[in-house]
Amino acid sequence: MNHRILPSVSCALLCFALPILAQMVNPAIDAPDKPFTYPAAPTDAIGVRDARGATEITPEGYLCTGYGELMFLVGYPPRPAAQRIRILEKGYLPVIHYEYKDGPVIYAVTAFSHALPGDTDLQNPVNFIRVVARNSASVVRTSYFGVAFRYSGGISGTDGIGDYRFWGPTPPGSKARPGVEFDPDWKYSFQDDAALRGGKLAYLFSTEPKPYLWLTTREVYTGPRTLRILPDTPLLMTQYALKLAPGASQTLLFKMPLEPFDAADAARLNALRSALLVSNSNTPLRQAQKSGAKRATAVTA
Repeated sequence: MNHRILPSVSCALLCFALPILAQMVNPAIDAPDKPFTYPAAPTDAIGVRDARGATEITPEGYLCTGYGELMFLVGYPPRPAAQRIRILEKGYLPVIHYEYKDGPVIYAVTAFSHALPGDTDLQNPVNFIRVVARNSASVVRTSYFGVAFRYSGGISGTDGIGDYRFWGPTPPGSKARPGVEFDPDWKYSFQDDAALRGGKLAYLFSTEPKPYLWLTTREVYTGPRTLRILPDTPLLMTQYALKLAPGASQTLLFKMPLEPFDAADAARLNALRSALLVSNSNTPLRQAQKSGAKRATAVTA
């Protein structure tokens, strides 16, 4: 697969979404035979052209929509993963690739956005995330990979905005950004293969292999709960214990709507569940690859 490095700065995205400019770093900190980037905290965005909003890929590689943030964790106990280097498929297609590592186990992440059938006005595109774990060691390894949902990233400023995150929802208008204010009364729960916040779908997750379900990164899930937490607290974690033979791999799939929708909407939920990321011409991934810039976008800052 021919990959190229993403551009270092996109003025359009900086003006649109980011309140904080990333500091420059010496590219020598990156592997000499791998892509590099100058910003210390680069951000990207994936989305469908003409949709009402897009998804930010944060400096750590998390997916932030203004409604919430899908984050990744590795190890046991789980620790937040981070990856600042990302590339576009073939150098230009709106499909982003990057990797996390847990010792010799490499987690290759692929992420892109696409509209579900019936969403002709592009009101709620869906983010599709594929994670392929591969054991690069010569012995069997067990590695833990987790996915969690939170409102936003850590806040170091006084404006209440997550570092390097969207500014958040704005009043309705031609330049309004989608999003929702943080609600301390949200109830968090799991339902089959769905993680729910306030009765709305936050994300769908793979059930094979069967994951461990956690309310927080320290508390096992036992039932729906309302929690008094900070906006950057990871919640609804699905954790996978992957025992991999040398050279073996395991694929995990996740789906995250731009805006969480009512889990009681069976038609929409079933449509999302049936959207598969496999190698045939009718899947969202192949459609996104074929459409290129016509229907989807991926930019960086």
